[in-house]
Amino acid sequence: MISSNRTSAHAFLRKAVMATVLSASGLWVTDSQACSEIILPVNGVQSPVVSARTLDFPNVDQGWEVALKAFERGVEWKSRFGLWTGKTWSNWYGFVGMTALEWIKKVPGIGGPYMLDGLNEYGLSAAFLWLDGSSYPRWTSGPEQLLWLDTVNYILGNFKTVAEVNNALTNSASPDFVKIGGVWPITKAVPVHVIVHDSAGKSLLIEWVEGKQNIYWGDQIDKIGVLTNEPPWPDMLKELAKPEIKNANPKNEMTGLKADSGPISRFTKLAKLREFATLRNKDYLQVAVHLINNVDVVHGTDVTPDFGDDYTGPTLIRDHKQKKLYFKGQNNQSFRLIDLSEIRFDTAGLSKNAILADPKPGDAYYDKYQFSQDVTALLTAARLEWDGTESGPKVLSVTVSMSAEDLLKLPPDMRTGSMFIYAVTPYQEVYQWLSDGWTSVTDGSLSPVYTGALASETFMVDLERLPVSAENQFGTKIYAGYGVSSTEMFLADRQKLVFVIGDYEDFKNQED
Repeated sequence: MISSNRTSAHAFLRKAVMATVLSASGLWVTDSQACSEIILPVNGVQSPVVSARTLDFPNVDQGWEVALKAFERGVEWKSRFGLWTGKTWSNWYGFVGMTALEWIKKVPGIGGPYMLDGLNEYGLSAAFLWLDGSSYPRWTSGPEQLLWLDTVNYILGNFKTVAEVNNALTNSASPDFVKIGGVWPITKAVPVHVIVHDSAGKSLLIEWVEGKQNIYWGDQIDKIGVLTNEPPWPDMLKELAKPEIKNANPKNEMTGLKADSGPISRFTKLAKLREFATLRNKDYLQVAVHLINNVDVVHGTDVTPDFGDDYTGPTLIRDHKQKKLYFKGQNNQSFRLIDLSEIRFDTAGLSKNAILADPKPGDAYYDKYQFSQDVTALLTAARLEWDGTESGPKVLSVTVSMSAEDLLKLPPDMRTGSMFIYAVTPYQEVYQWLSDGWTSVTDGSLSPVYTGALASETFMVDLERLPVSAENQFGTKIYAGYGVSSTEMFLADRQKLVFVIGDYEDFKNQED
């Protein structure tokens, strides 16, 4: 994608020079203003923290092989280029990263693998987005030197918070301190900036302009919560401050926003939509999907003579508190889930496994990423029936029952499983009921109240012991369900609302 202020002669010259310089390595350099990124506003300590990004580039689903890999703790990394060697480290934290820079390994002496994006086990994300014209500090050998291509890898594996990242980039006394730089001419092949988010909803942006590293964090970045491509961050804020953009609001139908797919238009549109989007706690993931879909570049709608068709490939949604990563692709618009809480990051060799983020029709496992979940079976699936009678002042009887006929409809491996009972407060606190009482759930993974042959089980749930103050209990919802695991239960939608804490008379009149 070429910005409107760039002449075709300039673009052609740049492409010709870089193609000549890098042709011996087999690299193909494109000029693109690619990708959009957003983090939703954070409303208090209990607020969900959700961010999203698109990966836009010419032919992004044709030969890029954008893949997702898990990396265990303790992997040895070395930042290097040719005869130069830099920082070596062993990552403290496991993470899931999105790789798509395998082609750059054709450059002699290059290291890798390199992540474009990712989420670690503490809910910190880091991502590259294109920033045409980036100019990195000169990179040479040294124990503190980090090749700019290693920036996302280094951040994902070593830090929990944005503050820790900032310290590593600015405090020379820190053992994690790095000097990030590049080696010409390969730097021109991947001009980028880096956006970082943590599980508290804090953000940090790293840009390299005219050979200088600039870091933006705190209110100067958190209040906007959006990133695209050129120009650099201070100039992008000037675009947002223009009267026609500043005055766009729902009452004038957001008049003033542009519909083109250029980086400035995507930035201003996404920032204004974020400013006015209505957020309810349960809707954060869906709001993020709605917002990021507004800057999806449709295949065939952004074509230039020199560089072809620029369009959106993979889209990621990151749930920073629940440590969940959702993704979809150009060829399949249904989101799929990677639950980091289910990954054993102490398992060696995790990165030997990889899954394509955007397989094409005809790829080996394209059909496994079905376009939509087939829910036909839910119409005749095992019935879950609960006796919602009150057997004490604040004791709820919960019965999960299935007829023999319904049980036979389940696959054999599902006839023995686990049952779960959990509560969700209006403040999105989650508690699970076990035989000895309620426990808080912080990582999104539930423990079963029962495991064994599925048929009919009854549990007495003591609502009085729920660790929520009486004035805050009203509206708390109690759910129950079954599955091979809690993750499988949620994916298969095998849970049901049992009870809403309130007046008992209200409960007796509830519709099932």
